[in-house]
Amino acid sequence: MCIRDRTKTVIRWEGVTTDFAFGGIRYRVTEPAAKATPTGAKLTIGKEVYARRIVDGTSSLVRLTDEREAVAGEQLVVRYLVETKQDLSLVTIRDDRAAGAEPGYDFDGYGMSDRTWYGYSRRETADFIFIDYLPRGKHVIELEATANVAGHFSYGPAEVQSFYAPEYAGNSAGGSLTIRRSE
Repeated sequence: MCIRDRTKTVIRWEGVTTDFAFGGIRYRVTEPAAKATPTGAKLTIGKEVYARRIVDGTSSLVRLTDEREAVAGEQLVVRYLVETKQDLSLVTIRDDRAAGAEPGYDFDGYGMSDRTWYGYSRRETADFIFIDYLPRGKHVIELEATANVAGHFSYGPAEVQSFYAPEYAGNSAGGSLTIRRSE
């Protein structure tokens, strides 16, 4: 039986007649995805969204913020900034894509960034990145997307975790993306 009020939750077991009892408790806090705050101490991840634009005759990345909007049809670059304080094996990244963005290229494949090889799998609503070996230090991984529908969309935090050492985990901040119609 679970008794709950605004300040605390009390769990009371009733009817237990043996010396052993097995169970689990799961506590879940929900908040809007765009308001999620970063977590992680030994393994951290940051997420930045850029638009690929022609500025002064050269292709460059422009960081999208609340003041800077994407244009429908524009190519987006999602940059993940991963930092670890020790070498890790089998690290996974999961990122829910904003609703107005579609995957920019192959749905499955491999890539290399800095000195790190990774595999990725892109699904309807989320991107998954699998890293076999992540050396300590800072790493930058980028995936592309396409802004396809005008509107204001929120996206959740990117989550990173080591499979063999689950205490090494963290998530980025959430955010929002505004896409306007092309002129």
